[in-house]
Amino acid sequence: MDTGEGSEYTVIKVGERSNGGVRPLSPGEQQAEIPPYWVPYFAVESLEATFERCGELGGATVFGPMGFPRGRIGFLRDPQGATFAIWQGELQD
Repeated sequence: MDTGEGSEYTVIKVGERSNGGVRPLSPGEQQAEIPPYWVPYFAVESLEATFERCGELGGATVFGPMGFPRGRIGFLRDPQGATFAIWQGELQD
């Protein structure tokens, strides 16, 4: 899948269901010498409600929301510092 930013995002599938993806590090990540990393995603009914609840529980919003053709994404940090993504939108192709 073309990201529209000059790089590609490869969708990992199990059968016909999308189950993850892989992309190269961005130029900014490469320049900052950020090592490769994993980001788990969790499907949510409402990004806004999840951002709010995360803050109430001591976490923080890192990024988002950001729109995509099939939904929206955001990144959160839990109180211990672990980051993860949340997704509101279509779950299958």
